[in-house]
Amino acid sequence: MIKNFVIIIGAMKCGTSSLYNYIAKHPEICSCIKKEPKFFSTNDTFKMEDYQNLWVDYDPSIHKMALEASTTYTKTPHFPDCAERISEFSKEHDLNFHFIYIMRNPFDRIESTYIDGQVKGWKSTEKLSKTESIHKNLISTSKYFTQVNKYSNYFTNDNILMLSLDELISDKEATLLKVFDFLNLDESISKKCASLLDKVYNSRSEKLVVSSFFKKAARFLEHNIPFDDGFRTLRRKIKKIVGKQVDESLYRLSDYQKEMVYSELEDDMKRLQDVYKFDVKEWGFEFSELKN
Repeated sequence: MIKNFVIIIGAMKCGTSSLYNYIAKHPEICSCIKKEPKFFSTNDTFKMEDYQNLWVDYDPSIHKMALEASTTYTKTPHFPDCAERISEFSKEHDLNFHFIYIMRNPFDRIESTYIDGQVKGWKSTEKLSKTESIHKNLISTSKYFTQVNKYSNYFTNDNILMLSLDELISDKEATLLKVFDFLNLDESISKKCASLLDKVYNSRSEKLVVSSFFKKAARFLEHNIPFDDGFRTLRRKIKKIVGKQVDESLYRLSDYQKEMVYSELEDDMKRLQDVYKFDVKEWGFEFSELKN
């Protein structure tokens, strides 16, 4: 039975796909059968056998930890009980969980979510008038202190690693070494892992809008044929042919909206800095200097 787990709990649109794929290449890590199982957010029952079966390739003679990345785990208040559910599950089955929470400039994160919503056809993010209010879910998931503090209520801070997308972009190798040290893994990055550090997963260049027919056809095929790497590659190639790039300029926040977002997030960002000593100055939030 797998005893040790590491979960990238968010935040959405903050580089979780890239981080997940980088970590998954470590030889002592076993990745989940799908990146986001959403086990503790969308299930009604939590059976140990069901969770264990998400890692069919786990080999106890090789692997030290099982990895998943479900951003729904930090979407309070939409999914408010994930941290508590994981805590109860951990105690019931005597498991050990580590959590990684990666954050991003919230203004950039909100814009990126609107772009992603346009690609996926979400009605809540299908347009962004320069004078309209930002969707409340985008504000709540940008309250990083509120989201991660849920986990501090049930787990020690030694089990929670907080990162920023900025540091991952500026020095991927150093960031991965920090992650491997946090997880007590061999810090020597394998050639296989290092060779993928230049690849960015789920990037804006991959954000292509396709017709509803293509989306329906892709969903039909996913449910009726084996969904392997070959199928994913074929789908990406077809999407590049039939898709069109999102006009990102349509989803830039206006000065009015930035002021509103700042006002909504100011208290949360102050607490993120004061409690977790996380510097938010580069995101435009000016508070008194951090105390060591």
